[in-house]
Amino acid sequence: MAGALPALQHLAIRDVATARPRRAAPDPRGFSRLESLELSGFATPAARLLSAQLPQLPGLRRLVVAEMPGLESLSLGGFPGLRDLAISNAPALATLPGLAALTSLTSLALDACPAAARGGAEPMAALAALTGLRELRVTGCPALHRLPAAVAALTELTSLEAALRLRPASPASPRVARDFAALGGAVGGGGGDGGDGDDEGGGGALLQCLGLRRLVVRGFGGALVLPEGMERLTALQDLDLHGSQGQPEPPAPPGGPQAAYAGATQGGGSGQGLQS
Repeated sequence: MAGALPALQHLAIRDVATARPRRAAPDPRGFSRLESLELSGFATPAARLLSAQLPQLPGLRRLVVAEMPGLESLSLGGFPGLRDLAISNAPALATLPGLAALTSLTSLALDACPAAARGGAEPMAALAALTGLRELRVTGCPALHRLPAAVAALTELTSLEAALRLRPASPASPRVARDFAALGGAVGGGGGDGGDGDDEGGGGALLQCLGLRRLVVRGFGGALVLPEGMERLTALQDLDLHGSQGQPEPPAPPGGPQAAYAGATQGGGSGQGLQS
């Protein structure tokens, strides 16, 4: 397709049932001006061939991948200029080769990609290299108990949305009572890698993001205790806390920035207190 679509800037491909392996990588010269690529609804055979089918696209700025249950790995090495990456409903996706090299990336969203977001997964470890990231969204991953410690490296972050499976707070158990501390990762402490372990970690990953302006957290199962040092986030304008992992985000009230606490129990019951 060399030179076939030299002016093409935006391309969307949806609902692909089958695909044939290519003997050679596609010629990128046919897409030299492509800036935005959306791929969704690929059946398992087509999804597994996706990385091999994509050409090198150095000018690509935005990539959206959705509804691909059979996608296990997606190579990003051909998109060095990528700024916006959104992947959703890819439950088998475990690796994103080349993610750590995307130094221009400013927005990353992983929704319903539990294998990619689990503790110790390659994409979560790669976050530490994405120091220019300004927006991060990790939702739809039921086994995610805490933010990865790598979040501490994201000092340019201004917006963070996370759905975490947080344990109910309990006065009888100090470790569990630090419910909100799971947002702290494990800076300087043991464990806290974003997985299923019980270690609360050394705390503080979230609190390194001093430029944070928007914070949305879902999944509180009991009383909510804000982490010590939260007052350091002096730039924070929008704080939304939800008792359910899957609760839809309410519209912002009129009149500027908001701080909303939407229920402290999984069943939507009344809260048991908000402390700082």
